[in-house]
Amino acid sequence: MARKKVKFAMITNKRLRKSTEKRRVTNLFKKAHELSILCNIEMFIIIFNRNEGETTMWPSQDMVMNGVSKFLAIPEQERVKKMVLQEKHLTDKMEELSEKISKLRLKNDDTEMKILMKQFNDGKSFNDEEMDRMNHLIDESLKRLKKRSDELDAMPTRVSTDEAGPSHSTRDAMPTRVSTDEAGPSHSTRDAMPTRVSTDEAGPSHSTREI
Repeated sequence: MARKKVKFAMITNKRLRKSTEKRRVTNLFKKAHELSILCNIEMFIIIFNRNEGETTMWPSQDMVMNGVSKFLAIPEQERVKKMVLQEKHLTDKMEELSEKISKLRLKNDDTEMKILMKQFNDGKSFNDEEMDRMNHLIDESLKRLKKRSDELDAMPTRVSTDEAGPSHSTRDAMPTRVSTDEAGPSHSTRDAMPTRVSTDEAGPSHSTREI
């Protein structure tokens, strides 16, 4: 049987509210005990019931007060480094849900756009409302493409450096070697053996022909 969805609002019935508090607080203490053993950490819980004016401390008042003293002895900068406040927790959850909703909305718009374009290609006639909707979806798609294009244009230096190879100073650091590799031996090398090259290309030397 499916579990009934709980409405997150104060229970108006006092007797039901009291029984719910007792049951859930007991489960909370049980989970805290399990977590303290599994993760080898110290856990302390303070519950203040403003309606009844009662304060409950777990696992005991002495252990809670000792834990609070240890916590306050830590420098404030270290204390707040990993502190999770209720307001920040709720804000983070709202941002996470908002991001999920935005992604679902984009997915829905893309699906709707594909359906409308298929109907358009099939020759369906659209009324003014459907045409306005299609134009709106097209405008939103163009805005996303423009935004993505601007993001890519915002980092041209790194891309051009990676694709273009060494910088200007690197190429200038070895001009002689590059010219030697590409153009062949240097001028002094060619001058060092002119007779042998002419002999190999033109045949035997003059003294050999005379013999």
